[in-house]
Amino acid sequence: MITDLESTPAGLPWVGVAMRVLRAAASGQSSLADAEAASRLKRKRDQILFGLASAIVSQSAEGTRSQLCSDLVGALDWEECDELLSDLFLSPLDYVQIEAVHDAALLRLHTAGKITHDPFPSCEVASRVLREFETSDAYLRAIAAFRDDELLLGTPRRVDVKGLLKNIVLSLNELSDLEALTLAFDTYISFLMERETPTDLDELLEICAGVGNQRRLRIRSTILSAHAIFALNGSQGGITQAITYLVDASQHIPPDYDDQDLLCQEARMLARTDSKLLALLGPCGQVPPPPEGNVPLMVTGRLLVIGGIGGFKRRGLEAIKTAYPAIDCEWLDADEAGRVDQVRALISRGERNVLLYTWVLSHSAEGVARSAAENANTKWDRVRMPGLAGVIDHIPSILRSTS
Repeated sequence: MITDLESTPAGLPWVGVAMRVLRAAASGQSSLADAEAASRLKRKRDQILFGLASAIVSQSAEGTRSQLCSDLVGALDWEECDELLSDLFLSPLDYVQIEAVHDAALLRLHTAGKITHDPFPSCEVASRVLREFETSDAYLRAIAAFRDDELLLGTPRRVDVKGLLKNIVLSLNELSDLEALTLAFDTYISFLMERETPTDLDELLEICAGVGNQRRLRIRSTILSAHAIFALNGSQGGITQAITYLVDASQHIPPDYDDQDLLCQEARMLARTDSKLLALLGPCGQVPPPPEGNVPLMVTGRLLVIGGIGGFKRRGLEAIKTAYPAIDCEWLDADEAGRVDQVRALISRGERNVLLYTWVLSHSAEGVARSAAENANTKWDRVRMPGLAGVIDHIPSILRSTS
């Protein structure tokens, strides 16, 4: 078998030969444990492969085999990793006796780990590799790498990145990990809202009406859809349609849904003091009384909100001033957040805590703000829910609050 590997004919995939080696080892062919012969192989990945084969034959402990699997995955490129996982799925290793260690699972585990430190060469390769996984771990790692601008090499076409993110959302929608789905959903929505082109906003409305219609995502999907409708239809007609959409949705979502009250709050904040817009509120115009014994919070401090578009920023500052008049608040929209020196100066010199509205904020701008806040030893956080109401609700948790 070692001779076969050394004399592999041109055009015969290395992974195909590697699978023959692993299958032979699983079936107990002890000749593969010839360490001296393996050491004569020139390529590192060949040496690792035969080391793994030897460990399988000798039924070495899981820790030893896990390290060899990690080393082997690290020695392969992404195309080879994809082919190896695919072959292992289609033709599992058939162990000669009951085996407590599953090498295919270890190879899959370490391939997922590779995502965090080895960027994919293209969106196409990333999609193929991710399809090999049936749990959310690899997808979560891909989303984390994307948010840190470390998922892909070079500058891939935007349309390809959009397709990759959408595929991740759709794949996670078929799994049961709602935390992972929410993170992927928010990341995809943020990407679509960065430029707010009609095509991107139409896709936002489509994904919100589909994946976003399930219980955990429905409130955030409704608010995001309202802002997309606002942006698609201009500042005048758009805000009317957005408010109408929120009011109608509030009447059709069961009252036991978490954060259901944010829909009417959002509609009221969009309407502000405009009498024509206030007339659209209907049942949302009735502000519920505070719970009995509830004492309003006095929130103080200095805050910098980063993210959102210009119109969102203007309404946000007005809403913050109304809700928390003692706050000294600055706000940089998504375009202004690209001015790195201004961001750092506002955080460091102003000693402001930072609240990130990540639905309309580039990952690089978010990274600059987080780094500046950490260097200035101030707090930072991401808004939990989208919309103006989400910003208002989150502020007491990042500033000083007294009752």
